[in-house]
Amino acid sequence: MLQLSAALTASDATLAAKYRTAAGIILASLASPSYLVDPSTLANGMVLHGALNVPANLHDNPCIFGDYFFIEAASEYLAK
Repeated sequence: MLQLSAALTASDATLAAKYRTAAGIILASLASPSYLVDPSTLANGMVLHGALNVPANLHDNPCIFGDYFFIEAASEYLAK
């Protein structure tokens, strides 16, 4: 969403603002207690409900790439 917003800034500022707003809503949701790990649980990640391998029943756990993209998006969102 943030990359779409940046790409559209010059050509359609209204649509770019909508994408940026949507990105903020998604990030706020991911930063809520519903998706962010409680630090006292000593979990192996930050964002809950990741899916590593659904057929092998490896889902609903934190995973490193979910944490990476969450931090990357939050950093980009806060930088602007």
